[in-house]
Amino acid sequence: MKDTILKAADKIFSTYGYHEAKVAMIAHEAGVAVGTIYRFFSGKDELYREVVRMKLFEMEKRIVSAISDKPPLDALRAYIHEAFKFFEENKDFFKFFLRDVGTFSVADLEKFGLSFWYDNFINKLTKMIEKGKKEGIFKDFDSKIVMLFLSGAVKNLVYSEAKGRIKQNINSIEETIFKIVTEGIKR
Repeated sequence: MKDTILKAADKIFSTYGYHEAKVAMIAHEAGVAVGTIYRFFSGKDELYREVVRMKLFEMEKRIVSAISDKPPLDALRAYIHEAFKFFEENKDFFKFFLRDVGTFSVADLEKFGLSFWYDNFINKLTKMIEKGKKEGIFKDFDSKIVMLFLSGAVKNLVYSEAKGRIKQNINSIEETIFKIVTEGIKR
């Protein structure tokens, strides 16, 4: 039942945004009474927080799967691609998220109780950089700083693309990030 409610909430939040969505709309979409929602969730805030968490956990699962067992450069490219693909597939939800609730800042991670999750996610991604360093592919930079930098770049570019500040297609953006990280910007 809880999963059905979360899927319905995802659909309603993706269609109407946080402010316009109503618990009654979510109940109708889920095919349950409003009271049933309150058996599982304290209200719209908790529902929204759980949808955000559900989405980010799904993103992590997809990225970890995409990078596992790949050589470091292929894993790096897969990380960038999968992150953008995920946000593109969930564009309706994140368009409203960015408009109504926040960005992808550390403060927002705190608000949604995701700081611990984000630290663990970055630590998993850091292993990809460590492997590349051991194989002599990557320079000896601090791996966690590299991943925080890359994650921040991805988040900022997703945000800018969603806000219409970037007119390039996703593949071009992905390639630019990959080249900057692997080749640098110095001529």
